[in-house]
Amino acid sequence: MNKILKYILPASACFLAACNDIDEAGRFIDLPPITSDRVVLIEVFTGQRCKNCPDAHVIISQLEAQYPGQVVSVAVHAGGFSVPVTNTAYEGLRQPFGDDMASHRSVTEYPSGIIDGKGPLLHTDWAAAVYDALKVPALSELSVGEIVIDYNEHTLSGVVKMMPGVSAAPHLCRIVAMG
Repeated sequence: MNKILKYILPASACFLAACNDIDEAGRFIDLPPITSDRVVLIEVFTGQRCKNCPDAHVIISQLEAQYPGQVVSVAVHAGGFSVPVTNTAYEGLRQPFGDDMASHRSVTEYPSGIIDGKGPLLHTDWAAAVYDALKVPALSELSVGEIVIDYNEHTLSGVVKMMPGVSAAPHLCRIVAMG
């Protein structure tokens, strides 16, 4: 037994101290800055009782600060960690369509994110996915005018114009209405 400890203890000490040999400044790889002409959409699947979701919010805030005006996030409350709007104890945020969206997107873990239609990804993978998405050139430019929402009629109306000289295949544009 003493022979085993004689070899295992020094090896363990080397293993545990290995990170200390690397200078703090050299532990991270700086990525080249991105000049992008597009906006990345992050659909965040979250819930009010999700213990990791506040960490995801911090990551979203950091990405929005790192890429100002180029990251847009939308929170979708879904799954068992979210509180339904029908809850009488306190105000819930989960609408029925949130669970439908999560099911359609194969979301099984929270928080999860869909980055420009790709995913679901755990919040630890969002920064790399946003960086990669920003490297892809925009397919078209759209201008959105005034948007009017009528909650009583469940309608959304507005004007969307494609910029002159830009063409896009019809399958690249989609409007989805959920009631």
